[in-house]
Order: sequence, then structure tokens, then C-alpha cells
Amino acid sequence: MTEKEFRVMVMEFIHQMDEKINNLCKNQEEMKSDIATIKNTMESFNSRLEEAEDQIKPTANRQRLTAGRLSLEHASLTWPRTPGPAEMANPPPSYVRQNYHPDCEAAVNHQINLELYAAYVYTSMAFYFQSHELALNHCTQYFRKRSLKKREQAERLMWLQNQRGGRVLLENIHRPQQNEWESSLMAMEFAMLLAKRVNQSLLNLHNLAIDQKDAHLCEFLESHCLHEQVKFIKELGDHITQLRKMGAPESGLAEYLFDALTLNASKKN
Repeated sequence: MTEKEFRVMVMEFIHQMDEKINNLCKNQEEMKSDIATIKNTMESFNSRLEEAEDQIKPTANRQRLTAGRLSLEHASLTWPRTPGPAEMANPPPSYVRQNYHPDCEAAVNHQINLELYAAYVYTSMAFYFQSHELALNHCTQYFRKRSLKKREQAERLMWLQNQRGGRVLLENIHRPQQNEWESSLMAMEFAMLLAKRVNQSLLNLHNLAIDQKDAHLCEFLESHCLHEQVKFIKELGDHITQLRKMGAPESGLAEYLFDALTLNASKKN
């Protein structure tokens, strides 16, 4: 290869490189232009998106535009948000709460649970004696009435809790210790133990109210709870004495006479 041929080849190579460089620069300018166009389009879209959201927000059933995706969210079909554990542990302050100690609030919730448990037990007794094997209908009505009264007592305590600015926190209700009550005497004796347990819990709550100088809670317990509970304990004691004197539980006739005469008479009074 001569020197002249070599120079020609080099010049051709340089010319080709210049053309490639020019093409690259041209493509780069076109890419910059495309990027700018896309950016302007996105800014315009976002601006229109914000305007659309501002127009839709006041409506009850609004359309929400998020991340370029349109979704319809009906307020009437949305479940209320469940408070988290932290919110339940630290509820917002109540405007009506005054002189109501947190220990009293917790003790009232415990008493509510105990009253509901007692209602649960009396319901078990009521429908046990309704079975065809026993058919003690007045005994069924007696315990069913006690169950209803216990539920009313629990609701009365819930009403008190709300009135004082506390929060009702229901707990799990344990099932009755047994489902077979054998005889009305056995049921009455178990009801006596349960009634004393409820009464002792009320006394503990009353003492706590005294310690915290909560006059309103003391008055409520004395007027609506303690007096009625003591009357019920006396009533159960009378029934147990009558059953034992008639020979229960060995005598089936004693169970029948107690149901037909004593409980039927108390129902009419």
C-alpha cells in the first residue's frame, strides 16, 4: 500500500466517524426533546388530576384518583375503622368524667362480667328443669326470671359506666361449671354460693368506692345492687330449708311439691 492510498483510507475513516458523531448528536437532541415533551405532559396530567380531586372531594360518595388509576369508593359501604390497641388502652379524655377512679372503672367492668356469668348459670338451670325428665315448670320459670334480672343488673352497671364517663369493656363469659343439676335442691345450693360470690364482689366494689371517696358509686350500689342481692340470698336460704325439711333430694315428691306449691305461690306474689 502506497502512502497516498493510506491517506485516502484514513480520510474516509475520519469522514465516517464524523457522520456517526453527527448522527449521535442529532439523536441526543431528539431524545432531549422527547423527554421534555413527556415531562410537560405529566405535569399537565397531574395538574388536571388535582383539579378533578378538588371538585370530587365534597361529595359523600367520592371518586379517588391515585397513581394514575381511577377507583370508586362508596362512603356508605365503608366499614368504620376499628380502633387499635393503643387507642383502646389510652382512650381520649371524657368530658363528663369527674371523681371516677380508674380502679373503680375496672371493678365495675369486672362486676358486669360476673353478673352476666350468673345470668348464664341461671339460664342453664332454667332449661335443665324444663326437660321432659324433670318437668319442673315453676322451677324453670324461677331461674329464668333470675337470669333476666341478672342481665338487667349488668345493663344497669353498663349504663352507670357510660354515665360516669368510663368505658364498657366486656370480657369472656365462662361456661357454667356443670350442666347437670340433678335436683332443685342442688341447684338452689349452687345458686346460693353464686349469689354470695356476687354479693362479696359488690361489697368489694363498695369498699373501693369508699376508699376513693366516690359518693355517687356508693349510693348507686346501695340503692340498686346490695339490697336486692341480700334479699335474693335470704330467699334462696328459705327455699333450701323447705326442700331439706320435705326430704329432698331423696324424696322425689318433695321436689314436685316444692315446685307446684312453693314456687308457684311465690310466682303469684
